[in-house]
Amino acid sequence: MSEEVVKSEDIWTPYKEMQSIVEAVVSRPVQGVLKQVEGVLRKHKQNFITLLKNPPKNSKSREELYKGITEGVSLPGIGHQILPKELVDEAIIISDMYDLNEYIALDLLCTAEQQMPYYPGLTRGLVAVLLYYDGRKSIATTLRALVQARRGISWTMDSSEEVLTYITEYTQELMEYGLINKILELLQTLDLSKEIELLQQNRALGGPHHYRQVEDLFTGIRQTLADVIYFWAAQCGLPKDPTFKLISHLKATTLQEDATGGIDNVTLTLIMALLYALDLSILQQRENGEQLVQKLPLLAEPDFIRDLIHQLPPSGGRGWECSGLQGLVNLAWGLSLATLHLAPSNLHPEEGSIDDDDLLVDAAIDMKAFDFLHHTILENETVYKEEFYIKRLHCLLTDFIVLMPLKLKDLRNRADETARTIQVYTHEGLEPPSHLPRHYEHLLIAIARLYQNTNTQGHLKLNLVLDYWKSADVLPAAASGSTSYHFRSSTRQTSLSKFVSGCADLLPALLFVPYMKMLCSLASHPQAARHAFNLLKQNVLGNSVNVSWDHFFQSLNRYYSNLRQELPPTTDTVYRHRNYPRGITPQEIQGLQAVLAVIRTIAENDEMARVALCDNPNWAPLTVLLGLVSCSVPIPLKAELLLTLAALAKTPNIAATLWHNLEASQILTTVASTSNYQPRGIQTELEEIESRNEEFPLTRALLHLLDVLTDVPVPRLLGVGTRTPGFDPYLNFVINSVFLRFNTRSYKNSDEKWAVAKGCLKLMTKFLSQYEPRAEDFVGSHVELQSGGTAQVNPHPGYHIMVYLNTKSELLRLVLFLLDEGCHLLDTYSVFPGKELLEDSMLSCLDLLDRALAHQQKFFTFISNSGCSLLLAGLNKLLLGVNPRSGKPDHLLNVTKYVTYSAWLPHHALSSVRILLAITMYPTSHNQLISAFTSSQVHRMEIRHGFVECLEADEIFSGDEIDGEEMGVVGKTKEAILKLLQQCLSHSSPNLAHYLFGFEINKDIKKSTFQQPGVMGFPRTCLHSLLTILDSSITAQSMSSSAVPKPRLLDSAYCMLYSLCANSKTSEPVLRFLRSCNDFLARHLARLPFTSEPHQSSELNQMAWLLKTVAIELKVTASQMHHSQLGNLVNLLVREQGEEMVAVSVEENAPSEMTEVTTIMQLSHYLATPSTFASATRHRDPLLLRLLHFLDFSLDRVTAPNWEFFEPSQVEQVLVQCEMSVTGSGLKLIDVKKLHRILMEELTAIQSSSTAGQRQLILQEIQAVLMYALKHNVHRSHVGSTVCYMDAWRQVSEVLFAVTPPEVLPFELRKQLLLETVHLLLRKVLLQDALPELANLASGVVLLLLVNLRHCLMLKQKEAKFGPVKDHLGSSISGIPDYFDTCNMPSLQANTATLKVILSSIVEWILKSGIASQQLRANLYGALLNFLHIACIGGTLVPEVPSEDTKTNSLFVSRLDSSRYRAGVTEQRSQCQASMDVIVGFGEGLVDVLCHDCTGGHDVCKMLALSCLDKLIELDPHTSWVSFLSSHGYLKHLIDSLLDSDEKLLSVLETVPTTLRPLYLYESKMALLCRIASTHSGAELLLEHGTFSCLSSMAVFDHHPDIVRSK
Repeated sequence: MSEEVVKSEDIWTPYKEMQSIVEAVVSRPVQGVLKQVEGVLRKHKQNFITLLKNPPKNSKSREELYKGITEGVSLPGIGHQILPKELVDEAIIISDMYDLNEYIALDLLCTAEQQMPYYPGLTRGLVAVLLYYDGRKSIATTLRALVQARRGISWTMDSSEEVLTYITEYTQELMEYGLINKILELLQTLDLSKEIELLQQNRALGGPHHYRQVEDLFTGIRQTLADVIYFWAAQCGLPKDPTFKLISHLKATTLQEDATGGIDNVTLTLIMALLYALDLSILQQRENGEQLVQKLPLLAEPDFIRDLIHQLPPSGGRGWECSGLQGLVNLAWGLSLATLHLAPSNLHPEEGSIDDDDLLVDAAIDMKAFDFLHHTILENETVYKEEFYIKRLHCLLTDFIVLMPLKLKDLRNRADETARTIQVYTHEGLEPPSHLPRHYEHLLIAIARLYQNTNTQGHLKLNLVLDYWKSADVLPAAASGSTSYHFRSSTRQTSLSKFVSGCADLLPALLFVPYMKMLCSLASHPQAARHAFNLLKQNVLGNSVNVSWDHFFQSLNRYYSNLRQELPPTTDTVYRHRNYPRGITPQEIQGLQAVLAVIRTIAENDEMARVALCDNPNWAPLTVLLGLVSCSVPIPLKAELLLTLAALAKTPNIAATLWHNLEASQILTTVASTSNYQPRGIQTELEEIESRNEEFPLTRALLHLLDVLTDVPVPRLLGVGTRTPGFDPYLNFVINSVFLRFNTRSYKNSDEKWAVAKGCLKLMTKFLSQYEPRAEDFVGSHVELQSGGTAQVNPHPGYHIMVYLNTKSELLRLVLFLLDEGCHLLDTYSVFPGKELLEDSMLSCLDLLDRALAHQQKFFTFISNSGCSLLLAGLNKLLLGVNPRSGKPDHLLNVTKYVTYSAWLPHHALSSVRILLAITMYPTSHNQLISAFTSSQVHRMEIRHGFVECLEADEIFSGDEIDGEEMGVVGKTKEAILKLLQQCLSHSSPNLAHYLFGFEINKDIKKSTFQQPGVMGFPRTCLHSLLTILDSSITAQSMSSSAVPKPRLLDSAYCMLYSLCANSKTSEPVLRFLRSCNDFLARHLARLPFTSEPHQSSELNQMAWLLKTVAIELKVTASQMHHSQLGNLVNLLVREQGEEMVAVSVEENAPSEMTEVTTIMQLSHYLATPSTFASATRHRDPLLLRLLHFLDFSLDRVTAPNWEFFEPSQVEQVLVQCEMSVTGSGLKLIDVKKLHRILMEELTAIQSSSTAGQRQLILQEIQAVLMYALKHNVHRSHVGSTVCYMDAWRQVSEVLFAVTPPEVLPFELRKQLLLETVHLLLRKVLLQDALPELANLASGVVLLLLVNLRHCLMLKQKEAKFGPVKDHLGSSISGIPDYFDTCNMPSLQANTATLKVILSSIVEWILKSGIASQQLRANLYGALLNFLHIACIGGTLVPEVPSEDTKTNSLFVSRLDSSRYRAGVTEQRSQCQASMDVIVGFGEGLVDVLCHDCTGGHDVCKMLALSCLDKLIELDPHTSWVSFLSSHGYLKHLIDSLLDSDEKLLSVLETVPTTLRPLYLYESKMALLCRIASTHSGAELLLEHGTFSCLSSMAVFDHHPDIVRSK
């Protein structure tokens, strides 16, 4: 089907486009998009009015489709078409399923056909089903985005004013069409189970993944529709009619529990919408006259409040299905009326009583509104992830406390009465009645539940608890923005803080646990924790004495004293009579757990409180809590005690103390005992009690404690005196007792299994990340004791884990088994208990392998150097071993499968790619990897598509936007994949890169042919993704609404593309595909430069890789005679900005005569007349020169600061020691982590009393050294990027002039460009103090461009003399207009000034270069030599053509006397003379430098210097060059050097000479001597210096070469 039809008709594409446009414009201010937004929304207005209603089936359309199978059917945009029967059948099925017009169903199938490469493994019909739901979801999502962008009272969108105004008007019109009513009707009719049944009946469901996608899309549609109502209510308040419809809908709603036992999300959203619709708390925050407040429907619409009072009467009204929900709505409405009471009377309704607020709240309390809030609403996790849900519920509870103080007091009195009643019943041993009112208790628990999750991962941190604490003198006032509602007075905060402190007065036992739970939740913020700590500290007298630190710790101490079992005497016997201590009642246990939770929360959130708790000798929490763990108390309480200790151990000093207490307490046995009496340690509890109960709270708590304690280094002498000091016993417990057995134990809650695994794996991963292999790990490490002597200590725990993972250990077997198990469970795509914990465990498994592979090489190096007896196989080899579960070597297949889950597990994908990156460093793994990945068609498709999805994923932006170069996890994964592909590409074929890029690995890679995805069944591959990334960067430059990929990622992507084009196997298919991609390289080249700042390393690298790729393309297209492609690139490089492009559309294989004619015609506008050309090109600014202008040759060095404590030379030594090579770039950067470690070790080593005071200053200087290292790295990176960019520009310019035939780049334009380029380059080098690397490259360019210019002029000269000639590419150079042949010679007259500047620049550079690199000197001499040839083309270089009768004379006369040379044209003579004038102007400096290089230096340099002298003497024999040579002794030295080279010349005559250098050098010297001899004075000087006697003394002339004749 053609694209236009699909675009106009299908029910997916236009909706996706609309969604992307609307989301882009409402999320950020984009100027000038109003018309586009208006157009799109006007076009789709009908879709919003008839929300999600399909065009119905049509019998006529159906008949036409059936006829189309045999007779064909006319389709718009295509014409007459015969339709395949399968297509029509599928269209009819879809039409029947969704009551959809047949033609639209047909179009949907055609779109599905195009989208199939994005859904590998699914048939066209299944893809169509996904697109159908996705299109509907796009409509709903767009509507939600529009409603969210309305102007209102709750939030503002970061969009342009005009767009927001238009959207507000547009959505208001939709509301008038009854939008909310339609949504509520849809929510009643959209039923997931019915939809799944319909799809199953029509066989329209695929495997588990497809099933999951359909389910997610369908529930997503329902949720998004509910969100539309909620966003409208929260932002603008709902109008009267929709509000009553919503109330009716909720009245009839039967609550359905979700998996966690709470309310389902859609109902929750609708309840929140109603709570916002009834909300008037805005009156407490805004000025009454504010326009927005008065526009609120509740206040603006007449009779709205009166009708609501009738609709929600205190008596209960008509029946609600759920009384708790009715109570919650009544509570909200009662509080809104109470708020209205306090508002100015002009806002009160004209009729109707608003005095029912007390009755409404009473009714709500009787309906157990607080209990419903706690047990139903707050059980749903979504509440804690949606900011405005929490804010509304916060407002509801705080309004009740502030506006209903009498009601609150009444509830407390009733609670006290209930507590007394229960106490009486309990005292009599009777069961208390169940109907006793416990509303106050429910209120406290609801408050506790609402705020308790603020520190949980993924939950919002809104700091709302600060509203409950009065910001008095204790703390600086809460930061602005810390509370959600800025009320006009602090009376509200006073009321709330009084409520918190007043609750503790005469607190009955019944309310103790609820109050402590509330206090625990309200302390979940650093400032709030400080307030709570002070509150409990102050409660030492009066009615609140039971709620104080003193009371808590006295109670804990008493329990400890009562329960403590003294150790048995040394005469222990099994017959000893023991007194068993009394137990603790369940009520006491609950109280203790609540107290411990408060201690834990305050300690976690406030360091000052943490230190104060531990430093108080009367409380001694570490001793008491650890002591209680060793007593006989229930397991859950022990777990709470350990968790509280973990919270206290977050301060390093406290952690160190706790380590020694832990070791002394032996709750985890670390010293084997010989006594028969074994204390009950945690290991016993685990094996005997927890395993029997199938619950493991204590084990999990201990793992958490170890996790916190190991955040700081473990004391090296832990356990000294009783055992080998170190961490080993704890590690053995974690690995052998917990982790290796966790999979064989039974669990009541299956999610606890994965919680235990996660705890162990997290610890092991942490140990490996903290570990750095050292020599002492392998030979035994000793530490000096304070008492004198030494003790051997355990190595770092990471050492043991490395040993386990590099052998066939149980630990490695279990880790690999878990990864396999994880794949099996995740492949079901279903929700199961503990899924999140399983995913976290799998991430830790992958991280463990990744870290082990990162350390492996260094670890093995230490083993081999230390002579240690360890025999390790190596993790990289073990991962290639056989999986016992499947019987195949598929461990790496399992690892790679986690890449395919990247859509919801991005961190797993990153770790998985990094493991592959480490494995593929070893070339042996490739064949095995390829065979594993292609073992089945499903794997082959899934894995490649997994990588494609990773490369094309959108970056996830968290709340903290990532700035600058830093990338999120998705960006890092893309970078790692590109690195993996880069690394694999260089291995022998077929390799992993070939497979992922989509090359045909079963045949010769070179013969692969790429297609666009879907064409001829070609899959979507990493090559398509790579080009998509690169194209998105240039799209972002032109479209402000597009997101720009990170510069570092683009750098890697362009580098990858260059590698593909430079690789001999992959180059041809890739370049061919790039040309078919809308001329990819030309499009990107036209966008250069990518930035206006030459100091951005990443952008420089991007441009460098692109230019290098363009250079390859220029060479390939020229050699293959693809003149049209070559012409496009050349035009981009040589035309000016805004200049009309020269069209070069030459038939590839047309006869050359035809080519010449067409080229002349096409290039005629370039070559009007010489004068106009010169004027036109005087200020030329082609891309080639702009790119050179962009380059900065002078880069300032980083200056080292003056160090106060460190020796500068030693700092430099350490920096050199910390250098590491960056793979692939040749850069050497400083490893800042290693540097930091060395400096900190140095500080530790010199610690003494004298340095104690200076420690802080030394630490500051260490920071300064690290900053200096970072600046060093930035500078080196920038230098590296600049050199890379210069090299790329060099390649393009050299290849451009070397390979482009005259048909594409005509003579005059070529000459002009060459001169301009050389001129600009020399100017930049001399003006800016160029770096040596850049100077070398620049000198090479100057040399080659001058060679090109010389070659170009010589060809032109030959053509002028002898007619058209074939150049090196076999193309004819003719067809250039006659005006260039004014004197039958190529003209340089117009460029005399430029030439003089070029020559003086070259000479100046030679003189400035000092003792620079020999390569630079050689390049410059070569350039000078070529220039001198150019300056004299057509002049002195061309001897007079002798006639027959003068031939004899010419043989010697013309050779010996340079004055007999042909005078040549005046123009050329003056050109020559001008050049000589420039050289003479520099005095004897140039000749002196040349003579120096003739006598010493590299042989190539010598030869070139000799040739330059030769040329100078030839051009101007009358200057004093020769006498200078003679008077300074250079001539004598030169002649003597001939004699010195005698032996070397003899070696050249051997059968197999080692080198021919001496011969070439000898030829150069003789050429110069011959040139000197050609002048009268020169000949005399040579005779004077005894040249002939020297030559006659040479033995080489008596020998002849050994010529081995071939038989």
